[in-house]
Amino acid sequence: MKIGQVVRSRKLLGTVITIKIPLEPTLHKSQIGSALTEAFNEFHRIDASYSRFSESSEITRLNRSAGTKVEISKELAEIIKFQLELAEITKGKFDPTITDLLEESGYYDTFSAEKILQRQSSQKLTENITQLLNKRRNHLALSVIKVENRYYLIRTEGQKIDLGSVGKGWAMDLAAERIASFGIKNFLIEAGGDILASGFNASENRPWRVELLVKNIVDGKFETFTLGELELDSGVSAIASSGSWARSAGTFHHLLDPDSGKPVNSALQTFILAKNAFIADGIATALFLAGENILEKLVKKYNCEAVYIAQDLSIYTSHTKKLQYLLKLSH
Repeated sequence: MKIGQVVRSRKLLGTVITIKIPLEPTLHKSQIGSALTEAFNEFHRIDASYSRFSESSEITRLNRSAGTKVEISKELAEIIKFQLELAEITKGKFDPTITDLLEESGYYDTFSAEKILQRQSSQKLTENITQLLNKRRNHLALSVIKVENRYYLIRTEGQKIDLGSVGKGWAMDLAAERIASFGIKNFLIEAGGDILASGFNASENRPWRVELLVKNIVDGKFETFTLGELELDSGVSAIASSGSWARSAGTFHHLLDPDSGKPVNSALQTFILAKNAFIADGIATALFLAGENILEKLVKKYNCEAVYIAQDLSIYTSHTKKLQYLLKLSH
């Protein structure tokens, strides 16, 4: 028998966040309401704390601070440590210090395709990018240290950090923890196409199912096709995707090669299935930037499942029964 569900959406972290909670007989409306409030509060806190578009965020203060040793919060230290781990595995293709190149390319304010296209038409852009690349020779010579329960980022003076590749996943995991703290086991969080699912879809008495949509821009227009549908296991599962369509302006997009300053155009889209959204979010971006040759290394280290779709629509996947079955369905 089907039952109803509570669905709430908010615009945070530059995207739409939607939370679905089935109306199970054991749950009270006040219980669900409080869980939703705290979950969205967590998204708001992460947005306020770590958006580089916020004047008062910790990441903005860090990026504007002087010196090579800057004190940071324990939470920010944990996030940056994971980013540096991905940077090492991908040999620098995943780069948390990409902010200067993003800003020079036009991503210096809240996303605006018009501003970015205007920036790309500037005759000085190539010259400015070249100058930045010359300054960035040791851009990954940074680390996080702990001294007497205080955390510090050791960096080259003036280096800026961007959390765009992992911040959403971090927030999704924390929001899920808040919902679970109210005794709610079955729910789903969607943030800009990424999914975190817990338990099962009690509204329809079946597992949560997620359709994997591949998006592409052809002649300035969106085209989509379905790779397949995944039926998620009980417990907690997260699916994250990375693609050039998400922040594109014409043929230009935000997923830049840190060695050239230009968009990575060998990949079309990646999908990662993992046990938490933080890991899935970061790895989806890392795989997109580093290419299919690193897929198995990431899968083995982080115990996840992966799909890499190249621009020519070639598909590379981790060798798991679930994904192999999915790909058979899509052909």
